[in-house]
Amino acid sequence: MFRFLRRQTVRWLLLFGVTELLLLAASLHLAMYLRYFRDADELIGFSHHLPLRSFIFASVILLGMAALGEYRTHLRTTLLGAVARQAVAFVIGGLLLIIGYYVVPQAYVGRGVLGIALVIGFLAVMAFRLLFMRLVDIESLKPRVLILGTGQRAAQIHNRMRRRSDRRGFTIVGYVPSPGEEIAVPSEHVLALNVPLVTLVKREQINEIVVGVDDRRGRLPMDGLLQCRQAGVMITDLTTFFERESGRVQLSWLEPSWLVFSSGFNATPLHRLSKRCFDVVAATMLLLLCWPLMLAVALAIRL
Repeated sequence: MFRFLRRQTVRWLLLFGVTELLLLAASLHLAMYLRYFRDADELIGFSHHLPLRSFIFASVILLGMAALGEYRTHLRTTLLGAVARQAVAFVIGGLLLIIGYYVVPQAYVGRGVLGIALVIGFLAVMAFRLLFMRLVDIESLKPRVLILGTGQRAAQIHNRMRRRSDRRGFTIVGYVPSPGEEIAVPSEHVLALNVPLVTLVKREQINEIVVGVDDRRGRLPMDGLLQCRQAGVMITDLTTFFERESGRVQLSWLEPSWLVFSSGFNATPLHRLSKRCFDVVAATMLLLLCWPLMLAVALAIRL
């Protein structure tokens, strides 16, 4: 049920989202104190149900960011693009909060508090994102990947996934040549297989082996791969690895067997849940806001 949590990048994104949820909730607390620190009575009155109000505020903003794809593992964008995307997410979240406060007045926090909380939350989330992106770029935090193959198929990883954003979720340790296969990758990245494969995997602390040989017939070290699998190392096909890490399917590598045995092109359960929640909440808010107009139009047509 929670197989997607086995991936280290997904676990980091989950921690990422939970931390931002706490930052957004804390921003509403801070906004309350900044707004009412001179008025003790107002401060005490506003403090009632503050944890619930903070959770609602943080959840709606987080939902807006998730709907814009802020929690995708392969989001390629510049710093300016990230700021613009986050600003749009906060605008959407703010509008949803305003509509929600209109529908549920008991959750209203005041225009001043809401404005201050949005500004503080925006700055806090952006600062945390910059810090977090620097942290996850540390090589020791990424899964170590060994590519089995040095031919044209394996070289596509080196040629098509060269940018740092492409390799944010993994580190390529090297390429192991298959018997009789050409060397199409830079020689400095080739690892000589002068020891058993399982020994090399343990020595280099490999987390995943990607099978990318040009011709598998009689060239795969099946005994070594089986020993690595028994040792807990993940074995992945090149097409599956590329689709998972880049979010695209390379048609030139595609084989009918991959379509048969593939688990499909579905997003992670977390992404599907966040998108579905955003759709339901936005549709409900708009329905509650527009039902008088819809009723009037229906009556006008009927009469």
